[in-house]
Amino acid sequence: MLLFTNSVCLECEPGRYCPGIASEASLPCPPGTYSEAGATTCTTCPAGSYCPHPELKPIPCLDGEYSYPGQSACTRCPPGKQCSLKNTAGTNCNEGTYSIGGQKACTSCPAGYFCKDTTKAPTELCGEGTYSLDGQVGCTVSLVIDCRLVLKVRSVLLLLKLLPLQIVTLDIINSLKGPISANNVSLDFPATVKLEHFVILGLTLLEPLILAPLVL
Repeated sequence: MLLFTNSVCLECEPGRYCPGIASEASLPCPPGTYSEAGATTCTTCPAGSYCPHPELKPIPCLDGEYSYPGQSACTRCPPGKQCSLKNTAGTNCNEGTYSIGGQKACTSCPAGYFCKDTTKAPTELCGEGTYSLDGQVGCTVSLVIDCRLVLKVRSVLLLLKLLPLQIVTLDIINSLKGPISANNVSLDFPATVKLEHFVILGLTLLEPLILAPLVL
């Protein structure tokens, strides 16, 4: 649109608009709108952008910000939310994640910490005897097991299951006299061998086979 002044038509400048034909004066665009040269109306700033000055074209919001139509400034994504899209207020962070604000995506709670608040970064480590994996809300109680002890117990149970506990068997064991070498360990059987002695001998013989896969 042209602006009529002193018998000379001038083009309506950016940031203003000239609503009528041969207007005698241009009008400024209101906040949240913009216009290019020769405009008859102002254009509303689109969502996802902001218009700080009416004479400038819309400027996209930064990551972690958003805007609705007609804004002259973008809004920072609030804590506890992620703003993956710049034209909406964002979505809430899931459990096990957090956002301190201004984030495009929520951050996963790091291993060793617990995240009880989605609006704050974790500051507390898991206590002694507990642990957490990445993305956990709380800490898990650690159950420490001595693998060698478990294997020994399983070996005992295996022996008790496979070998009949009969007097005949004990008589055969009792017939063993003197030292016996097993797994580089000398065992000196007494005159009367009890069941626990037999179990010890079995464990000594089986231990290298059982524990071999655990040796790197």
